[in-house]
Amino acid sequence: MARPKKYNIDTDQVEKLAGLGCTNIEIASFFGCTDSLIRKNYSEYVLKGKENGKIRLRQWQMKSAQKGNVAML
Repeated sequence: MARPKKYNIDTDQVEKLAGLGCTNIEIASFFGCTDSLIRKNYSEYVLKGKENGKIRLRQWQMKSAQKGNVAML
């Protein structure tokens, strides 16, 4: 059985990509690995990034509503 490949995966970058709304497949493609590796070993960073992305989106929505954007109200 072959030795598994070593990947240089930056957890901060995983969080940033997830915060932008990237899927596990897209994150894996960025690092050149499989989505199962991201799902199994980096799920906490993906979840944290997605939650931070939701918070930022709500902040932008609130700012837009405060400026009078009817759709955000």
